[in-house]
Amino acid sequence: MVQIIKKQELKVFKKFFSIVAITLFMIACQSNTDTAFKVDPAKPEQGSKVKIIYNSAKTQLKGSKKITVTAYQFNQEVQDARDVPMKKEGVVWTAELPVAKDVCGIIMMFSNGDKKDNFNNKGYVAQVYDKDGNKVKGLDAGLATAYLGWINNLNIDPDRAKAYEMFKKAFAEDPSIKRAYITKYLPTLMREEKNNPQQKLGKELKQMEKYPNLTEDELAMLVDMYGALNDAQNFTKYRNESLAKFPKGKVAQKMEYQKMLANPSAENILKFKEQFPKSQYVEGLTYNALRNFINKKDFKGAAKFCEQLKDEIHPYYFSYIVGKMLEANGNMKTALKVAKLGVKKAEAEASKPDSTKPKDMTLSDWHEMNDYYLGRNYSAYAQVLNRLGKKSEALKAAQRTIKLIKQDYVNPKTVKLYANLLIDQKEYAKAKDYLSKMVKEGMADSKMKDLLKKAYSELNKSDKGFNAYLLSLESKANEKMTAALKDEMINEPAPAFKLKDLNGKEVSLSDFKGKIVAVDFWATWCNPCLNSFPGMKKVVEEFKNDKDVAFLFVDTWERVANKLANAKNFIATNKYPFHVLLDSSNTVVSSFKVSGIPTKFVIGRKGNIRFKSVGFDGSTEKLISKISTMINMLK
Repeated sequence: MVQIIKKQELKVFKKFFSIVAITLFMIACQSNTDTAFKVDPAKPEQGSKVKIIYNSAKTQLKGSKKITVTAYQFNQEVQDARDVPMKKEGVVWTAELPVAKDVCGIIMMFSNGDKKDNFNNKGYVAQVYDKDGNKVKGLDAGLATAYLGWINNLNIDPDRAKAYEMFKKAFAEDPSIKRAYITKYLPTLMREEKNNPQQKLGKELKQMEKYPNLTEDELAMLVDMYGALNDAQNFTKYRNESLAKFPKGKVAQKMEYQKMLANPSAENILKFKEQFPKSQYVEGLTYNALRNFINKKDFKGAAKFCEQLKDEIHPYYFSYIVGKMLEANGNMKTALKVAKLGVKKAEAEASKPDSTKPKDMTLSDWHEMNDYYLGRNYSAYAQVLNRLGKKSEALKAAQRTIKLIKQDYVNPKTVKLYANLLIDQKEYAKAKDYLSKMVKEGMADSKMKDLLKKAYSELNKSDKGFNAYLLSLESKANEKMTAALKDEMINEPAPAFKLKDLNGKEVSLSDFKGKIVAVDFWATWCNPCLNSFPGMKKVVEEFKNDKDVAFLFVDTWERVANKLANAKNFIATNKYPFHVLLDSSNTVVSSFKVSGIPTKFVIGRKGNIRFKSVGFDGSTEKLISKISTMINMLK
């Protein structure tokens, strides 16, 4: 399934709010001069306007010439998300925000472009009040739903365990709000409760059954939860009740979806769409159908399917299929058809009016996401055109990719294609400038540097002076990376753990006391994890003779029966020199509060986490430089 890019293929998503944050916020509201943040009035009302006041001199945004506040207004879900430019008033920055009529709170972060201030990964939070000056109920419960997922929009990691504690606290203080959050709470209880979760879930479901006039969502939740408990009697009871009350509702859709997974043909999916026009399961069916074509290497069938369901398929999948066809050296005329369909679909999505933006995304994030998918499809289109020898057209398509996608997310293959095409067209100055920028950003691999040398030499009629030029660019990249990593440094105790390695030996984190330890969470099904491994192999080899540095690769979230054999086979086949530990019960990955893989932690000599790196952006060179710099900074 496609993950919306809110920083991952994508940014794949990031950290957590505590009771201390609420306390600090209340102090901030009472002080006019000695805190970084407050709101005016101190009790913002629903349907009114609130002035946000921010003193950047007390934060990492000190000295900024431009600041934006990103605000998410919420109850059970985000009801409004927006970026608001701030203006300077004396020593503070201010912005006016209309408060939605049906929210209980607002959570914010401030940014000046590259740097972001999210109150030390807690977010700046404002309680919202009603017309009578009373707090709108549900602030803690609303924040709990945030930490189940959408909090990553503020560069804060989701934290289900913390969300569960906040739910319990909120319901204990005010039981009347529980029903409003019950469909978010019960799956969290099932996953996070450590003491008799099934028994506690069963009690909660019995209480839920007593709600008058059960809604469609509540009935669907009863069906799902009783199914999870293997309670066939109650599962059947509430499934039938849901089907009777909501014959085209979520339960009916899920049942039909599960039937259709066996044969997700274009004809069947169109019938499903006709029966359930707005169903969320349509995308899942197209994904499964396309995956079947790819597994069989039936690219002709995939192309025909894309033509038949071009309006239903997410833009990502067009570029994905073309990528697989390029890898397999498939028929490029067929690939060209799919690439054109992808560009057309992505352009249609990008041209939708702003009013169609999802509530939980800011306008800038929404445009960035659409541009990303359009850029991916132009990249696939450019690569196919290049294979077909249409160099001039390929260059234009590659240029579109470079303009659309932020530099951090451009596929290295596209960078090299673009540079090669520029050099083929004798546009040496453009190639040199672009590749120099990639080197300065720490994103250039050896092949990009070779292309830079070629462009440099053509411009200067010689490669004289190139090594010094390259060294100066690399020095700037190192300086920038070091400065950025200093801002990212944390100092949190690393969770203790014991796991067995592939030889059955028990390994404890405490075994490496006094050393710098890099811990990499990964899985064999995770493509970004596997794509990062060539770079991690080079980092491991770089420090193989350093007795003060250790690497642990924690295999987690696997979906196979024999996890040991699966991991052994993968490591042996790829000949990776990794010390692999098996997190078979997924307990260690949970203790580190990992929300997506790959996630890497670098732990200092005193046993504290000093760095955290989430995802892989496709640049092996950048990964090598980043992890190596993290380790060297802790020596």
